[in-house]
Amino acid sequence: MFVLFLLSTVHASLNCPKYTCKTDSQAFNPETCVYYKNSTNTYYAHECSKSSNHTYCDVTNNANSTCITKPVIGRLPGETCNVNITCASPGRCEYNKCTSGIKDSNCTDNLDCGVGLYCKTEGGISTCQDLIKAWDLVNLCTNDFQCQLNSSCNGTATKPGICIGYFNITRYEWVATCENFQNLLCETGYCVNDTKGIDNSNYKCFGDAQNNRAKPYTCKHEDCRSFEDKNLESQYIPGDCICGYNDERVGVCNLFNQDEKAQSYFTLLNNWLTGEKISRCHTNARFTASFTCMKDVGWSDADELIYKYYKITQYPYRYFAKDCVYETMLQEYKEFKDIYDWAVSLMVSGVVISLF
Repeated sequence: MFVLFLLSTVHASLNCPKYTCKTDSQAFNPETCVYYKNSTNTYYAHECSKSSNHTYCDVTNNANSTCITKPVIGRLPGETCNVNITCASPGRCEYNKCTSGIKDSNCTDNLDCGVGLYCKTEGGISTCQDLIKAWDLVNLCTNDFQCQLNSSCNGTATKPGICIGYFNITRYEWVATCENFQNLLCETGYCVNDTKGIDNSNYKCFGDAQNNRAKPYTCKHEDCRSFEDKNLESQYIPGDCICGYNDERVGVCNLFNQDEKAQSYFTLLNNWLTGEKISRCHTNARFTASFTCMKDVGWSDADELIYKYYKITQYPYRYFAKDCVYETMLQEYKEFKDIYDWAVSLMVSGVVISLF
């Protein structure tokens, strides 16, 4: 199941590093963007030169970070391409689109199949077949990517289930899986083991998950949690206490879907997964592994969703961070914030022009 927040869990009291700017007296190797001083557990950040091809800081823990050429993500079947962009294996770029196998052609995985298809193994033979429709009681699923893109699998590899529309299972209803307390079949996006570890098959959707601590949710160890849900015997969703990229060595809690700062992102994600345009994408492109398709199909909220994805997932790192640090170490957030701000400014300009 898709994990909304891609952050590392801290299981003990924090001993956070210090993150600060390179000083004028420090001499960096030209290709070094972050210098790590082990004796003081301190990172010194400095943006990569814009005059070089190596403009992307390859952030590394407990070591110096080096400027590199920004990695190119292979395009999935159905996504745009050109001679300078490589389609994901074994795709081919034809007429500016990455193409792949048609229905009934042989395959080894989903990338061998085109949009609207998945690689189905039956009788020892794997072929590209139509994605399974939601609420199909005959064709059962074992993973999300077998389902049409507005739906997900309420089953497992050992206990096949049916495809169900995203966010369609109400609070306290049963779900087949619960990975890191998250399942996007649940209307809130969260789930718990109702038997508290006795029977892993008895997962239920959780109620609203909001941090019960005062903002901005600074922390020292595992003390980030959602409101307790008394309808599930006072269970709660544990949060992650993460070392931020700040010079105060402060930990910050990650955000929950229903936290005020995360609600707008969660709404956009809901709109994308339940909307019509996602059906034009490859099954492996339904989440945020590749943002290319949602822009290719002209989804109007793509820039905002991408920006807010990084804004929310990188929230613990950028809180209290100095500009030089987040501009160097959180480049995706800065890049997509600039794109979103630019798009908003164009819309505002259009409104102003129309008034005169």
